Amino acid sequence: MTTSNLQKLVGAKLINDMLRCESVRQKEKNDWKVLVMDRLATRLISASCKMHDIMSEGITIVEDIMKRREPLGMLEAVYFIQPNDKVLDFLFFFFSTFN
Repeated sequence: MTTSNLQKLVGAKLINDMLRCESVRQKEKNDWKVLVMDRLATRLISASCKMHDIMSEGITIVEDIMKRREPLGMLEAVYFIQPNDKVLDFLFFFFSTFN
């Protein structure tokens, strides 16, 4: 299997299992979402998907969880993050600050 084929398979798996899953698609197809990722997730997505692929699944903004960001209350978010202490601290800080 070539690197290109592996990248396509990983990209398809990420989009199908993460962005097309039923819980993400509950709302109308016209609803835009924010994709919030950590560094590892960003590297995975960047290596296997094009921005066009992500946008065609209803993602309008891509955010880094480690950077300060403003809440976007009118948009739902999909989180693609590692369950480690550092990432979870940023997640808890964000929700405690803006809720």
